[in-house]
Amino acid sequence: MFGKCCLRQASRGQRPSQASHFTQSLLLRWKAGDRYGLWLEARAAGERRSRKGVGGKGKRSHVSREVERLVSLGRSGEAARRLVSPGLAEDTPQVRQRLLAKFPPRDGPVISSDGVAPPPDIPADVVYKAVFSLKKGAGPGPDGIRGDFLRDLLSQRPEEEPLGLVYREFVQLLVNAEAPSFLRSFLGGGRLVGVGKKDSEGRHVGLDADARPIVLGMTWRKVAFRCTLALDRDSIRDRLGAQQLALTRGGADVLVHAARGWVRRHCSRPSAVVLQKDVRNAFNEIRPREFLQDCRAHAPTSARFAHFCYGDSTHLVYGDNLEGSHRGQQGCPLMAPMFCLSRRRMFDLARAECRRVPEFEVEFADDAYSAGEVEDVLGAFKAEIALSERFGLHFDFSKCTLYLLAGEQFRGDISEFQALGVRVVTGSELAILKTPVHGTAAFGKTFLATKIGELQEMADAIQQLPTKHVAFHLLREALSWGKIQYWARTSPREYISTLLEAFHTIQRQCLEGILGKPLTSAQWLQSRLPDRCGGLGLLACRYEQGMQVFQVADLAYLVSRRQSHSHVARLVPGYEQVVPTLEASAVQHLTAFLPIGQDKINHPEHALDQFFFGQSLRRGLMRGCTTLLLLLVIYCIPTLHLWMLSVCGWECHYLTRGMSALIAVMRWTHMGTIS
Repeated sequence: MFGKCCLRQASRGQRPSQASHFTQSLLLRWKAGDRYGLWLEARAAGERRSRKGVGGKGKRSHVSREVERLVSLGRSGEAARRLVSPGLAEDTPQVRQRLLAKFPPRDGPVISSDGVAPPPDIPADVVYKAVFSLKKGAGPGPDGIRGDFLRDLLSQRPEEEPLGLVYREFVQLLVNAEAPSFLRSFLGGGRLVGVGKKDSEGRHVGLDADARPIVLGMTWRKVAFRCTLALDRDSIRDRLGAQQLALTRGGADVLVHAARGWVRRHCSRPSAVVLQKDVRNAFNEIRPREFLQDCRAHAPTSARFAHFCYGDSTHLVYGDNLEGSHRGQQGCPLMAPMFCLSRRRMFDLARAECRRVPEFEVEFADDAYSAGEVEDVLGAFKAEIALSERFGLHFDFSKCTLYLLAGEQFRGDISEFQALGVRVVTGSELAILKTPVHGTAAFGKTFLATKIGELQEMADAIQQLPTKHVAFHLLREALSWGKIQYWARTSPREYISTLLEAFHTIQRQCLEGILGKPLTSAQWLQSRLPDRCGGLGLLACRYEQGMQVFQVADLAYLVSRRQSHSHVARLVPGYEQVVPTLEASAVQHLTAFLPIGQDKINHPEHALDQFFFGQSLRRGLMRGCTTLLLLLVIYCIPTLHLWMLSVCGWECHYLTRGMSALIAVMRWTHMGTIS
């Protein structure tokens, strides 16, 4: 009640001093005993917010305000996604029934925490990192406490902050499971919301029909679990091994590269298959006694508080009602690691029952794939099905897919898969983690058409924003650039060339729509120059120099492949044999763009500085192109990375947007040159 009454946000548009006075007045009224009046005001403010956005025009204005708020907080990617997302589900009897059906009833006694070892002391710097990792502007949980409030009370220097010790002691109390027992059902619960979802065809499901359940837990619970997870991360990764990639840096890239390598190597085998497994509502149905057992064994710092939160029934606040929860919760920072640990144990038990195991198996959280001979894949799948009830997991057979890689030349018995209801696809038209891995030209065209449609939808929504400055900011910073980079990192350019061309065209059309006038070729060229050169600083997938076109996708793909090489080699036996064919086109293109000949390779580093930043920029190369060329030169000059880091490291960081290309390229030096 205190958090919702006294820590609520002030009206928008107020100066910081006004917001401070607003909060002070609420605190003084609370101290004076006017708590009922504060509660009525808080409820009235919440009802006003809920009424906003009702109806077509009102809904659009509400979305626009929310987008502007996210942009002001620096969360441009979320702002762009909010433009095209269906939003929160409506509170209808049908939605309520579907949401609550995804939380199975209790089927066992209270899980005791007896014997769970006490956690170690949580360092103050870990608590600081957890508090400052909370998203700016994120809404509160049922307690009404916002992460912004906790963060604003602290300075950036923990050694000089007395309040930081109070934070650390409180987090330690929670982690030790020393909170009063009557608070268990609230600390372990949260506010249940339904988020709009898409069907198997990628179409939005009606907000009054179904939704994906998300539990917004207490803010202090998030902080506590982020602290314990930081201390348990290494032991969890050691247990998961190379197969489970959800907690691996760049794990999605590793999975796609490994799958493409295996399929490329075995697609002509007459009995080879790939099985894509789908676990229904995984985080909400897995049994607590199973994931708490694994948490106790492999996440000792988190174990006590996890038992406190998940060992007994908890409350979910849905609307004005309290509902019960007896399983896991999607939205908890620790839920995904605990699920992965239990899934790993289930995997090991299933393989122990198999006479022969599939050749290639990899997982990313609840997305799992098995590949090999059809008999081996079937045997392993049946062993997992036999164990699924014990763990509380259930496979959705209608969404599981079996790919017959040899197409019409396939020779094998798939009748048992068909009896289970598994969908069978004849051919190697395979997409993993929303990325094309292998397939025909027609498959690639269909896949790309869907993605281009989504890109066009976002561009249209950006153009319709009432504030042109916000629209231009989203065009520059968030027009699906993250997705474009992901596809560029995980796919050869020939797979996504149509998408890259469409992005180039849509980006220009969006800018023209915002400006309200068409652009000439010279103006469009200038728009992609950096700010300091009189441009608009638009990010580009390609850089043009005369008649030559440098494709950034080739560099991104090669960087990702080289960075994940050692991990993929552990997953795919014989991977080295297919590497040249997978990298051939990117290598050929990049080699053609080496900026200087071998006679100039031995230039002193300061001369290289003058050469690139003098000659290249004077020729009008666009932002980042100098850096791209320097990244290529590192093949020939192993010591150049030190110079690059000091001279243009900032440019690499801005260009690659978290891709860690500079570090990855520095690691290439021990693997030889491009050619």
